[in-house]
Formats: sequence, C-alpha cells, structure tokens
Amino acid sequence: MTAILHELADIAAVQLPENPPSDYRPITWTQARQLESDVVSFAPHSVTHNILSRLDDSRLEAEIKHSWQTISAELENPLKVFCYPTGRQEDYGQREIDVLK
Repeated sequence: MTAILHELADIAAVQLPENPPSDYRPITWTQARQLESDVVSFAPHSVTHNILSRLDDSRLEAEIKHSWQTISAELENPLKVFCYPTGRQEDYGQREIDVLK
C-alpha cells in the first residue's frame, strides 16, 4: 500500500508528509478513555485495517483477537461488536463471522 501511495504522490507531483498532520492523526488511548461514556463507545475493528477476506486463517484470527485484547485492556467498556475495517459486505464472509464467534 505504501508503494502505491508514493507512486500516486509522484504522479500528482506532491510531497507526502512523514507523519500525518495533527488534525488527521488517530486519537490516542488517553483521548479514547476521556471520551468513553454512556454516549460514546468504542469497538474493535482489526489491528492493521486489512481487508479481512484477503487474509490467511492465522492472520485473520490474529487481527481479530489482538484487536479485542487491546481495546479490552485500554478501555473500560468496549462494545462487544466488531466493526469491519472497510464496512463493505464483500470484504468479509462466513469465515470471518465464524472467527468472531
């Protein structure tokens, strides 16, 4: 993915920043803990945001398990649902659902 982004940047003649600008960085665990409340909840959604249906069985299981373990360790009340990284139905199937169960 990184190679594709760099190729697109070269074609567009733009320079990619080394790090995302502060307005576009993901929130920190400290910020997530501060936001967590009765009206704000968080749920796991994989570790690397890969398209799950493209992963082999062991990588798929690691993505899901590690995501849940991390969010459970960092937050008080993570939702017991899974947010698919892309949200597109074609990017997951019965295999992924079975691992989640």
